Amino acid sequence: MDAPAHGGRGKQRVHQVKLDRLTGPGVVVDIKKKIVGNVDYRLTVSDLKEWESRYGKISEKAIVLLNSGWDKYQNDYFKAFGTTNLTDTTSYHFPGWHEDAVLWLVKNRNVNMIGVDTPSIDYGQSQKFLAHQAGASNDLSMLESVANLDKIPPSGTIIYAAVTNILDGSGGPTRVFAVIDGNGAPCVHQTWFLWLSMFCALICFV
Repeated sequence: MDAPAHGGRGKQRVHQVKLDRLTGPGVVVDIKKKIVGNVDYRLTVSDLKEWESRYGKISEKAIVLLNSGWDKYQNDYFKAFGTTNLTDTTSYHFPGWHEDAVLWLVKNRNVNMIGVDTPSIDYGQSQKFLAHQAGASNDLSMLESVANLDKIPPSGTIIYAAVTNILDGSGGPTRVFAVIDGNGAPCVHQTWFLWLSMFCALICFV
């Protein structure tokens, strides 16, 4: 997880992100068809509105995740970054968020967090990291390299981001998971479950 401080000076660090900002209704936006022939694709406002036309309005406090199918490359750095030269950032190629989509979610849907299944919120060719800046300037934390998004539905889950609580950290290792019961409702009280998960994550990290 990137805390807001990762993309903006003076913004919240990991230990300052409130607990209720680390969980929320799950939204998974599938863009796998959009990246065919264009691995530098950026998720747009139109993609979000298309999702809403199918599944309903994105809930307040949601965690919105981009699913490009990129997690299949998680064990191969060269494929994950779309390059044979990891030291040359101008050679990176992978999908990400468009900054306009990030700002639209912040201003119109008041979401808790956004995320991707690629190495960065910003697409590989970015040099200015405008999506990071858009999120950070609005105290939005951001998840990267999220896996297994094909295994959960586009809506109807509660997503938890149990980040290791690192003092003054700009980001940290995070256990991201979704919970759902037969009716699409959270199985347990959200805050209690997140506290327990973060405690377990801290033990494992130590």
